[in-house]
Amino acid sequence: MAKPWQIFEKQLIDANSYYRRKGYGCIDKVPNDMKTIRVGGQMISVPSGKTGCDFLGVYRGHAVAIEAKSTDNKASFPFESHNKPRIAPHQIEFLKDFEKSGGKSFICVKFSKVNKCYLLPIDKYSQIEQDALKAKRKSIPIASFSGHLVNERGYILDYLQEVQ
Repeated sequence: MAKPWQIFEKQLIDANSYYRRKGYGCIDKVPNDMKTIRVGGQMISVPSGKTGCDFLGVYRGHAVAIEAKSTDNKASFPFESHNKPRIAPHQIEFLKDFEKSGGKSFICVKFSKVNKCYLLPIDKYSQIEQDALKAKRKSIPIASFSGHLVNERGYILDYLQEVQ
């Protein structure tokens, strides 16, 4: 059975295929750097490098970079998972640098238990994150994402519809 993040990633890939077919844009999944190593006689794949985001491309003439995250939490988006940042500092830095270079950068968050998806510009996400940290929170309440809800068109998660 597929994990919620795998289902979410597939939704984004399907949306990107739709955008491409319609001529709206060309966005691809950034491959994760992996290397294969031998551990106790078994070959396993492990990350070998860091990527700045999950998806890169062009949408309606705009260069876009998207970091996608999902959570099973119904009420908030936790800052950490398994004692690691959900969104790594190097990813935030990449997305901000991408913006400074003239592109548009986003964090796309799916709350899988309530089937809601939000797309926030990186600067808006950073502000919400800073406000939550100042309040000594360990997560961002789902209410903080209001105004950035992504609509579904049939079976397509039209996550870039607001990009202009």
